[in-house]
Amino acid sequence: MLVGLDVGGTHTDAVLIKDGRVFKKTKVRTNSQDLVATGLNILETLLKDQDLRQVQRIVISTTLSTNAIVEGKTPPVGIIVTSGPGINPENYKIGDFYYTAKGVMDHRGREIVKIDQEEISEICSEIKEKGINHLAVVGKFSPRNPEHEKTIQAIAVSFFPFFPTGQKISGPLIFPRPLTPAY
Repeated sequence: MLVGLDVGGTHTDAVLIKDGRVFKKTKVRTNSQDLVATGLNILETLLKDQDLRQVQRIVISTTLSTNAIVEGKTPPVGIIVTSGPGINPENYKIGDFYYTAKGVMDHRGREIVKIDQEEISEICSEIKEKGINHLAVVGKFSPRNPEHEKTIQAIAVSFFPFFPTGQKISGPLIFPRPLTPAY
């Protein structure tokens, strides 16, 4: 079973998908003061009388956070990105607090270039000096091998108490691992 959840400003919607079809759907009023309670409420309603061991994945789409970003109502966030073969992560650079760090994983999750721990510490320090209190870390191909993100996290935790990493947020990569490097 799959669960789809969309947190909106007024309502939160959820669907339960079984065997590729919408099996059940529900809607609750969003409590903007307690989004966790809203999420728990709708999941409890949606999954009542279901075998929770059968839930394979919960996918969350948050209209609320998307709108906050579009409307400029979010604090600035520092971003540390590591690379891999394919598109250069500099092509995705957004904002003044985007840093591409040394460290490369290939398509199969094999380390090609190690993380430069001193560089990560310097980046974190620079982000903090700019008054930024939020950080995100994204390593290319981290769902295949999260070690670069974990290394960055071990360093960054002394600067930022909490931050998301790509491998914890993303699902599995859906393309097959190539048997030989593509480069």
